[in-house]
Amino acid sequence: MVTDVGDDARWNVSAADVGTVLGIAHRAGFDRVWIAGGWGVDALVGHQTRIHSDLDLAVDVTQMALDHLLQAFGRHGYGVEADWRPSRVALVAGGARQVDVHPIVFDAQGTGWQANVEGQEQFRYPEDAFAQGLIDGRVVGLPLWRSNCDSTMATFSANATITTSPCWKPSSDVPAPRRRAARGGPEKCR
Repeated sequence: MVTDVGDDARWNVSAADVGTVLGIAHRAGFDRVWIAGGWGVDALVGHQTRIHSDLDLAVDVTQMALDHLLQAFGRHGYGVEADWRPSRVALVAGGARQVDVHPIVFDAQGTGWQANVEGQEQFRYPEDAFAQGLIDGRVVGLPLWRSNCDSTMATFSANATITTSPCWKPSSDVPAPRRRAARGGPEKCR
């Protein structure tokens, strides 16, 4: 049973909320989305390990403008809490469900690029930096690593040992069936 509510128990993004967010994105035409952050860690582990205060959603905006996705979220009660474009946009619904949208643009070679805060180098997602995991029995896409990062990210192996490092890459003990190339992207939401 998950009991750690973190610093603020009013912020709680459930597994059902993750499914709802993915459904909104897919219905809006965004088929390439990935779950990052804490929910990404839990998806790779295969089960929820703690209460989550937000959901980090990496989104391919190569073919469709981010505004289209934000409008779709708006129709479902999400409003912009903070706009740090082009790096990310924080959305909140019901005062308790936060989604941080991280736009990624892919180049012709299949490398994804996410803007960083002003003056900082972009985040780079190589083609092989994507995988799949499970949230509440649902297959979701995951960005396993990015380069050029200056922030601390969690790294973990299949046995759910969690450590931190300035930049992390998948290790050989991440099960091969969960690795997936960026071009294929995650499976569509059902």
